Amino acid sequence: MFKINKKQIEHALLLFLIANVVFMSSCYGKTTKTDESESVSETKKLADELGVNINDYQFILANIDNSIGDYTPELVEIENGRKFDKRAASALKSFIAEARAQGLNVFLSSTYRGKYSQKMLYDRKVEQYGEEEAKTIVLPPGTSEHQTGLAADITDVYYDFKTKDLENTETFKWLNEHCQDYGFILRYPKDKEDITKVIYEPWHFRYVGIAAAKYIKEHNLCLEEFLELIKEP
Repeated sequence: MFKINKKQIEHALLLFLIANVVFMSSCYGKTTKTDESESVSETKKLADELGVNINDYQFILANIDNSIGDYTPELVEIENGRKFDKRAASALKSFIAEARAQGLNVFLSSTYRGKYSQKMLYDRKVEQYGEEEAKTIVLPPGTSEHQTGLAADITDVYYDFKTKDLENTETFKWLNEHCQDYGFILRYPKDKEDITKVIYEPWHFRYVGIAAAKYIKEHNLCLEEFLELIKEP
């Protein structure tokens, strides 16, 4: 009778394990490549469907992790000295005009702020709250949405200090419900603070274009999440 000794069994088992590892590694590599290809394809598909390009001006990203340096858009006045990016000015005018046509009070409390104006506001908050908390309320110069010229703080009346209670005003309720129809999003939602790293601001609206705004609203996204979806591979 043919006998197999212990060394032969161990050798055969070792060869089997090596072959299995090589096979699994090969399969894993193929799966990863497929997944990456599908991910790139889906990203391009979404951007194409929406007709957007992440390099378009309205997708410039300013946040605590991404400084826009000395960026300054071409500005035009909206009202009362408040200025906005010229390319999106008509959208903001239409947005607030329609709100007023609905019988609502609309106060444009802040739009474009340059780097130096932002520094003054930020330094003041640092004195009041300390740096860590201050940057969740007013972002450091170069990282503020207001420097893009695409952000507008809109309330019903003037407030010395804005709080989340503004979500209860009729003006905010209408603005929040219809902003996407004019190409705007609520930039800092209450359920996205861990991503935006900014407190909930029921007054801060940001222009991104109608197609993007509607998608963001429908899928409950913040700007960072949307840009991740359409970023170029």
